[in-house]
Amino acid sequence: MALFRHRLRRSPPSVTGEYDLGPSRRAGRRFFLEPNNSVYGGVRINLEGREPAGLVRPGPEMEAICDQIRRDLLALVNVATGRPAVRAVERTDHHHPRSPQDSLPDLLIEWNSDAQIETLWSAKTGIVHGPAIHWRTGDHRPTGLLLAAGPGIHAGTDLGEIAIGDLGPTICARLGVELDGVDGRPVGALVNTDGTAQSRTGIV
Repeated sequence: MALFRHRLRRSPPSVTGEYDLGPSRRAGRRFFLEPNNSVYGGVRINLEGREPAGLVRPGPEMEAICDQIRRDLLALVNVATGRPAVRAVERTDHHHPRSPQDSLPDLLIEWNSDAQIETLWSAKTGIVHGPAIHWRTGDHRPTGLLLAAGPGIHAGTDLGEIAIGDLGPTICARLGVELDGVDGRPVGALVNTDGTAQSRTGIV
């Protein structure tokens, strides 16, 4: 495997396929890439009754194609690491309500972001190579970083996990403004006990 990777770095195969397909080429395929983002890839099935030139029947045929795509994607190996390139393949309708008019993908691909992916291999596809040209150096993560400073906020305080929906109510509470009709609530450690506005508070 080490020799294989060395030869690929010196003379990588040319890029095969296209990132996006025009309407005419999409019409001739049973499924195609749905532009999504670099963290979760999206595959949309060319479904009869939904797409202008649907080729796949709803029901057993749709289920069989989704299962086959899932197996093929999970078989992909990142040649640089020797590990699977895909963590999971999820059905979108298991997580989001769908309607015939939406433009969501039918399958969501969670890429393994432990290492950059440029060269893939599987027994079915062989080698597929494409240079990493995305301008971002990292991806979104499930957790983030909150920095807060101001009167009544003690340095080094462990705030624990804070839901993003709590940030708006917290900032408003610091400024003495009521925010009604929202799901979040102010974070106690960041709110003044007297409820007065604090113009010098900074929350990033």
